[in-house]
Amino acid sequence: MNEAKPPVIAEASSFLKRWSTTFKMVGVAVLILLLLIPLSMVQSVLRERLGRRNEAVADITRAGAATRSLWARCSSCLTATAAKSWKEQAGAGGKIEKVEVVDLVTANAYFLPTN
Repeated sequence: MNEAKPPVIAEASSFLKRWSTTFKMVGVAVLILLLLIPLSMVQSVLRERLGRRNEAVADITRAGAATRSLWARCSSCLTATAAKSWKEQAGAGGKIEKVEVVDLVTANAYFLPTN
């Protein structure tokens, strides 16, 4: 009865040392798979927001197109008119006199289509 049995603790210890790298790799793989879940959730939120952004851009473009088409049909002309005004000038003998002056004033006239 004096048979010597090897200790169980030593066997378990050598098993863990032999497979510790494998356990670590499996643990990292499990963590990577678990972290893919929130990543897919974030990507779905980004896709949804990008879709809403594209809809808003399309709505704004559609609303602005009517204004641009009206402005594109608008005709403009450069007009010149004479405008009379009074200015003070130094006259003979150092007197200040009011003189009527005619100035040429230019402006743009815009004409919209009737139909």
